[in-house]
Amino acid sequence: MYQIESPVFGPEQVYGLLKGSVTVKCFYPPTSVNRHDRKYWCKQSATGCTTIVSTSGYTAPGFQGRVSIIDYPLAKSFQINMTELTEADEGTYQCGIGINGRGLSHKVDLDVSEGNYNNQMVSSRLNSLNLKMRDVERRRPALLLVKGKGLTDLLGLIPGSARTVAYHLHP
Repeated sequence: MYQIESPVFGPEQVYGLLKGSVTVKCFYPPTSVNRHDRKYWCKQSATGCTTIVSTSGYTAPGFQGRVSIIDYPLAKSFQINMTELTEADEGTYQCGIGINGRGLSHKVDLDVSEGNYNNQMVSSRLNSLNLKMRDVERRRPALLLVKGKGLTDLLGLIPGSARTVAYHLHP
Protein backbone atom coordinates (compact mmCIF):
# COMPACT_ATOMS: atom_id res chain seq x y z
CA MET A 1 0.00 0.00 0.00
CA TYR A 2 1.23 3.49 -0.87
CA GLN A 3 0.34 6.62 1.00
CA ILE A 4 0.21 9.65 -1.26
CA GLU A 5 0.29 13.08 0.38
CA SER A 6 0.10 15.07 -2.84
CA PRO A 7 -0.29 14.10 -6.49
CA VAL A 8 2.73 16.32 -7.28
CA PHE A 9 6.06 14.65 -6.57
CA GLY A 10 9.80 14.93 -7.12
CA PRO A 11 13.03 14.95 -5.11
CA GLU A 12 12.81 15.74 -1.39
CA GLN A 13 16.37 17.11 -1.18
CA VAL A 14 18.66 18.81 -3.69
CA TYR A 15 22.24 20.01 -3.23
CA GLY A 16 24.03 22.86 -4.93
CA LEU A 17 27.31 24.70 -4.66
CA LEU A 18 27.59 28.39 -3.83
CA LYS A 19 27.49 30.32 -7.15
CA GLY A 20 26.49 27.05 -8.87
CA SER A 21 23.12 25.82 -10.13
CA VAL A 22 20.45 23.21 -9.43
CA THR A 23 17.70 21.68 -11.52
CA VAL A 24 14.53 20.30 -9.92
CA LYS A 25 12.06 18.21 -11.90
CA CYS A 26 8.53 17.77 -10.52
CA PHE A 27 5.87 15.40 -11.86
CA TYR A 28 2.08 15.61 -11.86
CA PRO A 29 -0.90 13.35 -12.70
CA PRO A 30 -1.98 13.33 -16.35
CA THR A 31 -5.22 15.34 -16.22
CA SER A 32 -6.29 18.11 -18.57
CA VAL A 33 -6.55 20.57 -15.68
CA ASN A 34 -3.01 19.80 -14.49
CA ARG A 35 -1.57 20.10 -18.01
CA HIS A 36 -3.03 23.59 -18.47
CA ASP A 37 -2.85 25.03 -14.94
CA ARG A 38 -0.17 27.38 -13.56
CA LYS A 39 3.02 25.69 -12.30
CA TYR A 40 5.05 27.43 -9.62
CA TRP A 41 8.16 27.30 -7.42
CA CYS A 42 7.82 29.03 -4.05
CA LYS A 43 10.02 29.39 -0.96
CA GLN A 44 8.55 28.60 2.43
CA SER A 45 8.74 30.99 5.36
CA ALA A 46 6.95 31.39 8.68
CA THR A 47 4.17 33.32 6.92
CA GLY A 48 3.56 31.01 3.95
CA CYS A 49 5.10 30.16 0.60
CA THR A 50 6.26 33.10 -1.53
CA THR A 51 6.25 32.54 -5.30
CA ILE A 52 9.74 32.68 -6.82
CA VAL A 53 8.76 31.85 -10.40
CA SER A 54 5.65 30.61 -12.20
CA THR A 55 4.58 29.60 -15.69
CA SER A 56 2.25 32.61 -15.75
CA GLY A 57 5.36 34.73 -16.37
CA TYR A 58 6.07 35.97 -12.84
CA THR A 59 9.61 36.03 -11.42
CA ALA A 60 10.23 37.47 -7.95
CA PRO A 61 12.59 40.43 -7.50
CA GLY A 62 16.12 39.21 -6.82
CA PHE A 63 15.58 36.08 -8.92
CA GLN A 64 15.24 37.61 -12.40
CA GLY A 65 17.85 36.18 -14.74
CA ARG A 66 18.77 33.30 -12.43
CA VAL A 67 15.62 31.21 -12.09
CA SER A 68 13.37 29.67 -14.74
CA ILE A 69 10.48 27.23 -14.93
CA ILE A 70 9.53 25.13 -17.95
CA ASP A 71 6.40 22.99 -18.26
CA TYR A 72 6.54 19.74 -20.24
CA PRO A 73 2.83 18.78 -20.49
CA LEU A 74 3.41 15.69 -22.64
CA ALA A 75 5.91 14.38 -20.08
CA LYS A 76 3.59 15.39 -17.19
CA SER A 77 6.41 17.28 -15.54
CA PHE A 78 7.91 20.71 -15.07
CA GLN A 79 11.46 21.78 -14.37
CA ILE A 80 12.91 24.55 -12.25
CA ASN A 81 16.44 25.83 -12.86
CA MET A 82 18.22 28.06 -10.33
CA THR A 83 21.63 29.55 -11.08
CA GLU A 84 24.15 31.72 -9.22
CA LEU A 85 23.11 30.10 -5.92
CA THR A 86 23.60 32.11 -2.74
CA GLU A 87 23.46 31.14 0.93
CA ALA A 88 20.10 32.95 1.10
CA ASP A 89 18.69 30.46 -1.46
CA GLU A 90 19.06 27.60 1.01
CA GLY A 91 15.76 26.48 2.52
CA THR A 92 12.50 24.67 1.85
CA TYR A 93 10.67 25.21 -1.42
CA GLN A 94 7.52 23.83 -3.01
CA CYS A 95 6.90 22.91 -6.61
CA GLY A 96 3.19 23.03 -7.28
CA ILE A 97 0.21 23.43 -9.56
CA GLY A 98 -2.51 26.07 -9.35
CA ILE A 99 -2.61 28.43 -6.38
CA ASN A 100 0.02 28.33 -3.61
CA GLY A 101 -1.15 26.51 -0.49
CA ARG A 102 -3.97 24.54 -2.13
CA GLY A 103 -2.40 21.09 -1.59
CA LEU A 104 -1.14 20.35 -5.11
CA SER A 105 2.50 20.83 -4.17
CA HIS A 106 5.62 18.96 -3.13
CA LYS A 107 8.26 20.13 -0.63
CA VAL A 108 11.91 20.23 -1.71
CA ASP A 109 14.79 21.13 0.62
CA LEU A 110 17.67 22.99 -1.04
CA ASP A 111 21.09 22.76 0.60
CA VAL A 112 23.70 25.22 -0.69
CA SER A 113 27.32 24.44 0.25
CA GLU A 114 30.45 26.53 -0.11
CA GLY A 115 33.41 25.18 -2.08
CA ASN A 116 33.77 21.79 -3.73
CA TYR A 117 32.18 18.58 -2.57
CA ASN A 118 34.88 16.12 -1.60
CA ASN A 119 34.46 12.40 -2.27
CA GLN A 120 33.49 11.61 1.33
CA MET A 121 30.87 14.37 1.44
CA VAL A 122 29.32 13.30 -1.88
CA SER A 123 29.22 9.67 -0.79
CA SER A 124 27.61 10.44 2.55
CA ARG A 125 25.07 12.80 0.98
CA LEU A 126 24.18 10.27 -1.72
CA ASN A 127 23.79 7.54 0.89
CA SER A 128 21.40 9.70 2.90
CA LEU A 129 19.45 10.89 -0.15
CA ASN A 130 15.90 9.55 0.03
CA LEU A 131 13.96 9.94 -3.20
CA LYS A 132 10.32 9.08 -2.70
CA MET A 133 8.81 8.82 -6.13
CA ARG A 134 6.28 6.56 -7.76
CA ASP A 135 5.08 5.52 -11.16
CA VAL A 136 1.86 7.59 -11.46
CA GLU A 137 0.16 5.33 -13.98
CA ARG A 138 1.09 2.00 -12.39
CA ARG A 139 0.95 3.21 -8.75
CA ARG A 140 4.10 1.34 -7.76
CA PRO A 141 7.75 2.11 -7.00
CA ALA A 142 9.55 3.59 -9.99
CA LEU A 143 12.99 3.10 -11.44
CA LEU A 144 14.59 6.49 -11.99
CA LEU A 145 17.41 6.72 -14.49
CA VAL A 146 19.37 9.93 -14.04
CA LYS A 147 21.55 11.13 -16.92
CA GLY A 148 23.48 14.27 -17.73
CA LYS A 149 22.86 17.10 -15.31
CA GLY A 150 21.73 17.11 -11.71
CA LEU A 151 22.74 14.23 -9.47
CA THR A 152 25.24 12.88 -11.99
CA ASP A 153 27.02 16.24 -11.92
CA LEU A 154 27.83 15.47 -8.29
CA LEU A 155 28.98 11.99 -9.27
CA GLY A 156 31.19 13.50 -11.94
CA LEU A 157 33.25 15.02 -9.12
CA ILE A 158 34.23 11.50 -8.02
CA PRO A 159 37.08 10.19 -10.21
CA GLY A 160 36.04 7.09 -12.15
CA SER A 161 32.35 7.39 -11.31
CA ALA A 162 29.68 6.47 -13.84
CA ARG A 163 27.84 9.23 -15.70
CA THR A 164 24.55 7.30 -15.50
CA VAL A 165 23.08 6.08 -12.23
CA ALA A 166 19.96 3.99 -11.66
CA TYR A 167 18.08 4.12 -8.36
CA HIS A 168 15.40 1.71 -7.26
CA LEU A 169 12.88 3.87 -5.49
CA HIS A 170 10.80 2.56 -2.62
CA PRO A 171 7.31 3.68 -1.52
